[in-house]
Amino acid sequence: NAGVLHALASPDTLILCDKLNHASIIDGARAAGARLRIYKHNDMLDLDTLLKTNTRFQNKIIVSDSLFSMDGDLAPLETLALLAEEYDAFLVIDEAHAIGVYGEGGGLCQARGVKPDVTVGTLSKALGGQGGFVACPEHIRRLLINRARSFIYSTGLAPACAASALAAVEVIRDARALGGELIARAAHFKGALEAAGLPPIASESPILPVMIGGNEAVMRIAGRLWERDILVMGVRPPTVPKDTARLRLSVTLAHSRDDLERAAEEIASVVRA
Repeated sequence: NAGVLHALASPDTLILCDKLNHASIIDGARAAGARLRIYKHNDMLDLDTLLKTNTRFQNKIIVSDSLFSMDGDLAPLETLALLAEEYDAFLVIDEAHAIGVYGEGGGLCQARGVKPDVTVGTLSKALGGQGGFVACPEHIRRLLINRARSFIYSTGLAPACAASALAAVEVIRDARALGGELIARAAHFKGALEAAGLPPIASESPILPVMIGGNEAVMRIAGRLWERDILVMGVRPPTVPKDTARLRLSVTLAHSRDDLERAAEEIASVVRA
């Protein structure tokens, strides 16, 4: 993310960024010296207003996560694409948490038929390795190879990392139903958490946040769950906004439905206590 935005943007570029985008997107926009405008989370009317009122910029980039890592909700990709076309803006989508899960593994853009100018992804989530990638047309690829500082001034992937990523891609190609099964399992877990007495969870993905609020409380809950052999991460500011500390639950295919039902009961019990 940092390399892409630093390479594509300049001080005369307007970057429009969702409020809950990953920190690496903000870092890239600031490093480029671009004019950064933050629109309200998933608020397309706010984004449209910013595009209408910042007409002096010839170069515009709209950038968004597809799946937001802390809330687990999804971006309105179709509307983002329409606005990018209407205002002649570049569309950059970070698919880090969606690759391997949606669109038979190809990501949320593929699932929804959206074609951004640049797709950023990682090898460290569903693919289970390290490193990242940028998917884009050849002319942008050539530009990034020559201008993306995070690529130029970095060590290349170790051969083992590249090989494991290629192997993971083959697994996804051969078993395209894995992502759908993960989403179904996460929905089952979400239902079990709510049935156990927790408030409704707005997430539409395998990332399920349980809102607690206080920093000390969330870490105390995480500690008690650890004592019950359940590893749950407590997430606090600055990773999330003030007073929104939460348990961030992330489902994988290693979790059976029995595992998830037991975890839901334990989590709800400790939160209530």
